[in-house]
Amino acid sequence: MFPKFTKAIVEKLSANLISNDDLNRNWELLTLVKIRKKNLFTYFDSRAKYQPLALKLSSIVDADLDLETETKMLVKDFQSFSCLDGAVEVGGGSGDVQVDVKGQMKTVDASSKVSLMSDHFRFHDLEKLTFRSMWASPWICKQLHGETQTSRSTSFFLSCRKLEQKVLDVLQLKDGEKLAFVKQRVFNTGPVHVFREASRSGSTGAKVLNLVSAGVKGGKAEKSKFTVPENKTFAFALKKLMVQDGVLGFSSEISYKAGSGVIASEAVLIEAGLQRNQAVLKPLAGRTDLLRGLVEVLEDRDALTLLEDTLDLVGSGEYQRPQCEAAAWFLTLLDVSTASRELTDAVHLLVSALEALPGDLPALLARCDPGTLSCIIHMMDCLLYGQVPPPLERPLQEDKELHRLVRLLHSAKDFRDLRENFPDFSPEALLELLYVGVRGLSLMQSPVCS
Repeated sequence: MFPKFTKAIVEKLSANLISNDDLNRNWELLTLVKIRKKNLFTYFDSRAKYQPLALKLSSIVDADLDLETETKMLVKDFQSFSCLDGAVEVGGGSGDVQVDVKGQMKTVDASSKVSLMSDHFRFHDLEKLTFRSMWASPWICKQLHGETQTSRSTSFFLSCRKLEQKVLDVLQLKDGEKLAFVKQRVFNTGPVHVFREASRSGSTGAKVLNLVSAGVKGGKAEKSKFTVPENKTFAFALKKLMVQDGVLGFSSEISYKAGSGVIASEAVLIEAGLQRNQAVLKPLAGRTDLLRGLVEVLEDRDALTLLEDTLDLVGSGEYQRPQCEAAAWFLTLLDVSTASRELTDAVHLLVSALEALPGDLPALLARCDPGTLSCIIHMMDCLLYGQVPPPLERPLQEDKELHRLVRLLHSAKDFRDLRENFPDFSPEALLELLYVGVRGLSLMQSPVCS
């Protein structure tokens, strides 16, 4: 609930802020942060993962940083409200037992009003960290500014500091990891109440040996509420650092945040990337047991994000069992300790794609029947190759929540409609995420031929 709330706030405030997904982390100013990022996709730029360290920038450099803090009001009386309403239908089983689950679900998230303040360092003070009296090495200039300066008269003045070995041992930066420090934090001035109300109604049926049928009908309602105390971090911003050969350098004043860039590409190049993804997804075929667990996860955006974060660490053996019940149950079904690398990679790719898709689209796709998913795949193929798509099938005409997406796929010309309606994604990235999500779900629904 808290991560969903903070993400909604950041979407309204600024693209330069990063939402806080852990209420227990306060992201104090000057805190050093590791930035880890894995790119599983060809066209979509995966989101970065942030790990605060038990160190502050002021504790690893000798000189006075000369940074002055400013505090200002960012937003007053912000309030969040969202509602997810739709149908669920999942089938599957093993051996002689087949289970079908059908029903309706509704989830409402809301909050009381909250005013937010910002603690941050002044822009000019941050720039002074970069432009100081020490000349930068050619490597630092190239890494921070994209070019190598050889003339003293044109060199960039950078603050470069030699780090002690004990500090480097604590940092333990691995290949691909970056370092930054917190330059801004956004916090609440008073307590804020966050609410969730979820209700489900439906039936569960079982068929044994194709002879005996049994069913159960019922409903379930859940309500939850918590209060975020005052002065908790809702969002933060980072200033990038560079570490090379034990030397610490400060970047120019550009906020570090993962984003999506538009990549101009031909259909044949997109197809090559999609074919690679399809090969990775093959182990998901017939895994209806995992599908049932995934549907539970997709009902909650926070659970989906937590599952994606956990799967990101499975390969390194550093992951811990998540506290979220739905995410933990899915990992139990997957049994990561004995699952093959191929299956784990397939699940990781699918979950990462679903987590990256906007809004409630992941949950909506998971509720689609196999025929509907096949229709969406066919529409994407037509869009890719400039063909005329087939008429929309009845479920896609009647499903109001999916209709916006499929209408765009059905009518888009040269990706322009997709770019205008989903400005946070390049058309290539959106198609890649959709392909992975829909293909993966479709494979999981398909029976395995013996």
